Amino acid sequence: NWAFFRAQYENYEIATGLDKKDEAVPIATLMSVMGRECFRIYQHIHRKDIAKVLDALQKHFEPTQNVIYERFKFNTCVQEQGETIDQYITKLKQMEATCKFEQLENELIRDRLVLGAKDSSAKARMLREPNLDLQKAIDMCRNSEIANAQWKTMNNELDGVAANRLKKQLHWRWSPTTGCCELRCNQPATTLQKDTPVTTKVISSPLTQECILNKYSDVFNGLGTLPGEYHMDIDTKVKAVQAQPRRVAVALKSELNYLTTFRTPYGRYRWRRMPFGISTAPEEFQRRLHEVFEGLSGVEVIADDILVHGDTEEQAVKNHDHCLEAVLERARQRGLKLNKQKLKLWRTEVSLTSKGLHPDPRKIQAVIEMPTPDEVQAVQRLLGFVNYLAKFLPHLSEVSEPLRPLTDKGAIWLCQTQHERAVEMIKQLVTNHPVLRYYDVNEPVKIQCDASEVGLGATLLQKGQPVAYASRSLTTTERRYTQIEKECLAILFACERFDLYIYGKERVLVESDHKPLEVIFKKSLLTAPRRLQRMLLKLQKYSLDVSYKRGKEMYLADTLSRASLPETGSGSSKMKTEQILHISQQTKVEKEVESANHTSFLNVTADRLKQIQQHTVQDMVLQVLKSKDHYSLWLA
Repeated sequence: NWAFFRAQYENYEIATGLDKKDEAVPIATLMSVMGRECFRIYQHIHRKDIAKVLDALQKHFEPTQNVIYERFKFNTCVQEQGETIDQYITKLKQMEATCKFEQLENELIRDRLVLGAKDSSAKARMLREPNLDLQKAIDMCRNSEIANAQWKTMNNELDGVAANRLKKQLHWRWSPTTGCCELRCNQPATTLQKDTPVTTKVISSPLTQECILNKYSDVFNGLGTLPGEYHMDIDTKVKAVQAQPRRVAVALKSELNYLTTFRTPYGRYRWRRMPFGISTAPEEFQRRLHEVFEGLSGVEVIADDILVHGDTEEQAVKNHDHCLEAVLERARQRGLKLNKQKLKLWRTEVSLTSKGLHPDPRKIQAVIEMPTPDEVQAVQRLLGFVNYLAKFLPHLSEVSEPLRPLTDKGAIWLCQTQHERAVEMIKQLVTNHPVLRYYDVNEPVKIQCDASEVGLGATLLQKGQPVAYASRSLTTTERRYTQIEKECLAILFACERFDLYIYGKERVLVESDHKPLEVIFKKSLLTAPRRLQRMLLKLQKYSLDVSYKRGKEMYLADTLSRASLPETGSGSSKMKTEQILHISQQTKVEKEVESANHTSFLNVTADRLKQIQQHTVQDMVLQVLKSKDHYSLWLA
């Protein structure tokens, strides 16, 4: 508050005698106590009179007040709960200073006090006063507040008077038959019923869970180690492979510690806990977790997840907190540490279901959210789509029967409830087993992709059965592409969407209904147009074999492209974002390792290193490697 600071500083000038000294002294004192930022502002002001400097700073620090808004705040100000009348009056006076009421100051504060005070009895007395001024209103409010406080104190003292003045034990006698006693106070008798002791405590579930978690807070801190050590047999002929620095909470035996030693530019390190990457680590960790929680009811261990459950919903609700506390207590006893960020309480379901393996919703979203046909051609495309999969669909003719009359020549288009029901049943059929098959890494992969005027569609197939569907709409810019560019974009979209399945495959067959693409994929990149070059460059990491197939035979991709999902953009954006995020989150040590000159850490003498460099220059194979772009950092 600038006004408060200025008043304090002016009092300081008077107290220390600065007001009687040369103007340069109080200005220098002001700048020394206001700090660096204020000194920068003073450099723009540059006045030699302390009063003018303070006025200029006041204009800078105090923004222009909106009188209408300040008066609105004043006129809506009321006494808050727990706020005394003196605090309320002080607040009104502070707010009035910015309202510019001038001669009406006291009258408007009086009016606001009458309207905004919370004591209704005081407000009534003030309204009855014929010549009420501000001081009278303040006195009346103060007196009423004091009287109310004293009255409450007197009531509390009366409430605290002991009812049993005889101070005699076993003064009350209960009737063994009715469980009541009779109390006489000045002759009238009152029958009292004996109260029963409390048998149940009612505490909210979130509060109970918070108490349990706070009680076992040490279980969620640190790394922890399960009891016992692990021994494994190692084949010394096998070459070691660098693994990600993750650990299993199982201690390695001392003789194995030294076998895991690895060298870094900062020295040698060895694993004291079982590292990830060892083939037996998952089974061993699973076995030890089962041993840790053995004998606890309502607890299941699945991989590295611990589920606290009940056979029925009633049991789960009744025993949840008890079972949770038993799990945390056992984890504390065995030295197991848990991740609190992954803790999920009171869940009605988890991702593990009694149905076992079932299709990922993201893989079938393109079909599930396909719009209902709104014309004859759309029905024909849908029927062609399901006819391609007819050998996998049970009772297809019965399910699709309501839709077939709509395709008859001269039939009136009328989409009714039975037609919509048939479409939904077809969607369920083509997105469930046995139509969708599980991906087999050893089987060849085929991708069908197609582009329409409004969207892209793709299907991943193995042995003629779909594994996953994908579709998206074209953006406004993409709709202006030429047809060959749209078809190439469909291939790029399919490969990026199915990257998890096809990356690293020796050969992936891609079927497209645009024959020129078959030739372009076999020619050099330099012969393709610029836009196609950019798409083809992104596809270089895949081993694609593009072949032509007539559009009439590509029922799946053609239907998906013409009834695409409303979303736009390729699936690579998330992957790129994750890569950029990973790069930006590199630790300081990782960056130092990347920029380190590793030749300085070799266990060789300077003469020997110079000899290696000379022979490297003479070696033809190493010179060829050095000339390649991706070996530009090769050390010679």
